Amino acid sequence: MFNKLPIELIENICNFLELDSLQKLKKVSKIFSSTLSNQIYWKLRCTTDYCFDSPLILEVNWEKKYESLYNSICKFCYKKTKCVNYFYNDRICKKCEKGKSKYLTICKTDAMKKYCLTQKDLVSLKRLEVTNRHNLRYPIKLYLKTDVIKISYERYFSEENLKNIKYTRLMRKHNKIIRYIFKHNILDTILFNYHSIKLEYLLPCINIYTKGLYIKYILNIGNVQKIHISEIIQKCLELDFILKYPYFNRHELGREFEYFAEFILLTEKDEDLLYSTVGVYLTAKLDALKINIKQKLNRKYKIIEYFGKIKYSLSDSEIYSYISDNIGNIHQIKFNTIMENFLIDNLDYPDILFRIMVTGSAEKREEIYKDEITKFYSEGGTLPEVLYDKYIKGAVGAAPETNAACLD
Repeated sequence: MFNKLPIELIENICNFLELDSLQKLKKVSKIFSSTLSNQIYWKLRCTTDYCFDSPLILEVNWEKKYESLYNSICKFCYKKTKCVNYFYNDRICKKCEKGKSKYLTICKTDAMKKYCLTQKDLVSLKRLEVTNRHNLRYPIKLYLKTDVIKISYERYFSEENLKNIKYTRLMRKHNKIIRYIFKHNILDTILFNYHSIKLEYLLPCINIYTKGLYIKYILNIGNVQKIHISEIIQKCLELDFILKYPYFNRHELGREFEYFAEFILLTEKDEDLLYSTVGVYLTAKLDALKINIKQKLNRKYKIIEYFGKIKYSLSDSEIYSYISDNIGNIHQIKFNTIMENFLIDNLDYPDILFRIMVTGSAEKREEIYKDEITKFYSEGGTLPEVLYDKYIKGAVGAAPETNAACLD
């Protein structure tokens, strides 16, 4: 059949084929083989496809020349490039590839989202896997955009049907968001009207403290509610109680309420004031906890009674260790507290601490304390009674009582 075709028509057919197809065609048909062996044809192809024109020189093999151009030059901008399109096997640079709709690609996620396809729909399509810089374990799967559009229209029959389905899915998504906002607003209203708590104040920490319970409650918009709103309100009351105290950082908020409540109960001097700021739910929780930490509370009351009017904080590490774990001697703790208050109020405390850290021994520390206190007393300063008894009276013998002020 091809033997009856004119040579011009055969050449015109060949002009539509790529080099790989022409080389295969040359092996199966004599008429095509004779046409594709003509150097003038290949010279015309070099001029037409790559704008490569020069006088016909018999020594030049124009077929080889076309093959070298085909394997090294972009078919659109005629610049040298090493890039070959994966889907069409065309020599094309990256810039031209991005500008031609024929070569545009789309990732798997966008293909499923924008064209309402499933993973099964994309299985039959040719894909290119490239490295995912965000997660090396899961490569990005790229498909030809024309193939994705084609298979989408085959499934939904027309572009109009596809638009209607996308609109329906978008409305479902918006309705979900409205339900999320509705549940959030109900919770916010209850907290503010009945407990004077603003939910926006709790939001940065609420998901950490509830261990994901809050977000599960908001996202559960079905007919069956697995998480009751009362559970979230209780957690919000607990979190609001905890955030009023500056002792805790955000990384600790994953602990249980009892951990925070115990610390607050043991470090707050006025429990009546503490209870006046909480409601019925937290009052019951705190009362139940006080039964379990009765011995610790007794040590706390002992500290409060024994320390009297001395300036101190129950959250101080030495005092809290005694209250919580019964570590240390209460008399030594009181003496250390008086010493620290005196040094802070009357001497250069940071410099003394630095000198103690440099020496690093208990004997040197006592020498530094003694030197500083003796120097202060010799200059006419007034000492607390316990410091006077230890560093002055114990060193030089009896002294008039008027030289010491009883700050105990």
